[in-house]
Amino acid sequence: MKKFVCFVLTAVLCFGMSTTVFAANSPVVDNGNQGGSGSPEVTAPSGTTTIDGKEVTLTVQTVEEAMNSLSEKQQTEVTKVLEVFNGGDSAKTVELQKTLVKEHAGKTVEKIGYANLIDVALPAGQSMPSDGIKITINDVNVKATDNIVMLHMKADGTWENIAAVAGDGYVTGTFTSLSPVFYTAITEKTDGGSGDPTEEVPTTSPKTADNNMMIYVSLLAVAMAGAVYGTRKLGKKN
Repeated sequence: MKKFVCFVLTAVLCFGMSTTVFAANSPVVDNGNQGGSGSPEVTAPSGTTTIDGKEVTLTVQTVEEAMNSLSEKQQTEVTKVLEVFNGGDSAKTVELQKTLVKEHAGKTVEKIGYANLIDVALPAGQSMPSDGIKITINDVNVKATDNIVMLHMKADGTWENIAAVAGDGYVTGTFTSLSPVFYTAITEKTDGGSGDPTEEVPTTSPKTADNNMMIYVSLLAVAMAGAVYGTRKLGKKN
């Protein structure tokens, strides 16, 4: 009997030493999307405004189509932007979008969603009111919950931030002049970090002891050791 118990105990201990203990899966860190498709939408949405109580349909087209109507300084700035947007390098496009938003809207961007660079103009013969106009750009990509940044390029080629209000399928803003307009949906960085969403977030892997197999094997070994000890005591008494 003692030999049998010793054999079983030895087998249990060997099994315990060879048991693989698995650590639980580490948390996955989501660094987020860097910029949607990597380039602004090139199609021209429609636009409207109201002047003297009448709805006016705006002329909305791509900046390439409107290039000849732009000032020389506007053409220079637009050309530089288009070289990046149309260059096929999504990383450079996203970086330029983030830079435009940071420099002219004062917002640090964590993620860039869709974006659009268009030219907006009043129809021929229609003058700009002295107090400006509120325009509506109809774009199916826009959602009411979006954080929209809208920038307008002035005649001197510099950008100005336009307070934008998003709705489902449209975005509005008030302008005192019209020309190229850039708008994009962003996720703003608010944690005070470096602003680089690719920065690795430290994580702690769950402890290896989360696996209970070794505990069960150890308890069984202790029980078998107790059985051997009891068997030996009983043998002595006999």
